[in-house]
Amino acid sequence: MSAEERLAEVLRAHGRSENWARITAITALPILHALAELSMGGDNPSFREIADAAGVTSTSTVGHHLRTLVALKLVERHGRHKKQARSVRITDAGLEVLNG
Repeated sequence: MSAEERLAEVLRAHGRSENWARITAITALPILHALAELSMGGDNPSFREIADAAGVTSTSTVGHHLRTLVALKLVERHGRHKKQARSVRITDAGLEVLNG
């Protein structure tokens, strides 16, 4: 099963429709991949860094998808200031979606 299929499965398990899950998986997966890649060095990336790595032009799009991924517990906000740009990191569940 591909990462896209695994993410769509998680979305469907959270009550999302088949079409919504498929479309969101296609658009959110690059964000999840970018976050995983950028976090490998131990630093938490900014929304702009995530957008650039994912090939997305808008940081608002990154924020939207990150809120969805947080709700699915694939990404978490951490630290004292959870709304800061560099307060996001991928969870073990998020890595499992990417790596199977």
